[in-house]
Amino acid sequence: MTNPQENVEKLKALCHQWGGSLFGVADLYSFKKEEILLPPSLIDRLPYAISVGFHLSDAILEEIQNQPTPLYFHHYQRINILLDTIGLIMTSTIQDLGYQAVPIAASQIVDWKTQKAHHRTVE
Repeated sequence: MTNPQENVEKLKALCHQWGGSLFGVADLYSFKKEEILLPPSLIDRLPYAISVGFHLSDAILEEIQNQPTPLYFHHYQRINILLDTIGLIMTSTIQDLGYQAVPIAASQIVDWKTQKAHHRTVE
């Protein structure tokens, strides 16, 4: 196995190779378990999170007035598919390095009543 910093750099390069615009790693111990929306037992076994993002088209976003447009809806769906693909590839790579990993869907709602999801927006 390589050292942790080499692993991070390898995953970051993989993210960009597959089209990701943003890449980050977080230590989940710095968050309250109830804020993470994952089973506490999973957080105990997998204490780090990797976040991958994609820069949405500015031109498409500028066209949104009162509600999402059909063009935005399609764009958003395609980006979620790309992010899910990157997540699966990174999960496989992490496992190949000898670690455990769980991919989280790009826009998975985990609580329909409160509309909580794993999805995050960065501006």
